[in-house]
Amino acid sequence: MRAVPWAVPLALEEDHAGRVADLQLYVRQDHAERDEAALGRLVLAEEKHHWW
Repeated sequence: MRAVPWAVPLALEEDHAGRVADLQLYVRQDHAERDEAALGRLVLAEEKHHWW
C-alpha cells in the first residue's frame, strides 16, 4: 500500500496533526447549532407527511 503524499504531514508532524484536530473540533462546535436547527426542520417536515 502506497502512502498518500498529502497525508504524510498528518502522520508524521505532531504539531500539524494537533492543529488539524483543533480545527476539526472548532468546525464541529461552530456548526453544531446550525446543524441542529437544520435537523429540527427536517424532523418537522417529515412529521407533516405522516398520517398518524
